[in-house]
Amino acid sequence: MRNHADAESREQEFYRFTDVLPAIRNMLNLRYALLPYLYSEFMKAALEDAPYFRPLAFDYPADPDAREVDDQLLLGEGLMVAPIHTQNAHGRTVYLPEGMKMLRLRSVSDYDEEVLPAGRHYLPCELGEVLLFIRPGHTVPVAQPAANTAQLDDTALTFWRFAPDGQPAPYRMYTDDGVTTDHNRPEHWRIVGQ
Repeated sequence: MRNHADAESREQEFYRFTDVLPAIRNMLNLRYALLPYLYSEFMKAALEDAPYFRPLAFDYPADPDAREVDDQLLLGEGLMVAPIHTQNAHGRTVYLPEGMKMLRLRSVSDYDEEVLPAGRHYLPCELGEVLLFIRPGHTVPVAQPAANTAQLDDTALTFWRFAPDGQPAPYRMYTDDGVTTDHNRPEHWRIVGQ
């Protein structure tokens, strides 16, 4: 969320783009809503010496197509992201090494779900949308958006999940008081989304 610029570059603060400000606001709210997942996955990576972001080939080493994908990432254990980074693009081709549930998010509470089979898919995507992909057997905890992390309530969560076999998909979530330096305490972990 950092904006790298210098004094001579054009002004780039979010509020200056008034024509897309509602979409930006929705995306910032989405970021806050995903903090229980993002923080948990960060702590898993830090405490278990695992990568936070991974190329597809790390989890799908036998898939030659996954080894060739260089613009999609696994984010933690349950999400895949495929950003659109081409200017003025209205979609992109995504490679799924296995069937996944796609969330087409316009906001935390306004989204569509679609289960897609493994393979290549061209997916249209508008400026005010984010596409996230949930891996089978995984759950993503989602909080109500807040103005800051101190106001975030991680006790009233909803869950985005993809359980194609109907089995429970519990999630191991990390929470702390925000100031502790003793990160390995067992009480920081709880199972949610059962």
